[in-house]
Amino acid sequence: MGFIDGSNYTIQSDVLGATKDKKQPDIGLTAQRYTLTMLGAGQNCRSAPGRRS
Repeated sequence: MGFIDGSNYTIQSDVLGATKDKKQPDIGLTAQRYTLTMLGAGQNCRSAPGRRS
């Protein structure tokens, strides 16, 4: 996607998850060492920096 030290950019994604037994799925998106997690059951969304190796 780009260099690791890039800045001021936009990441866009369309995601779709199917419900099963009336439960919404969890969906995660990882880019440039950050993770956006959407938790379906709890209707929560959180962003966190990734781990460095």
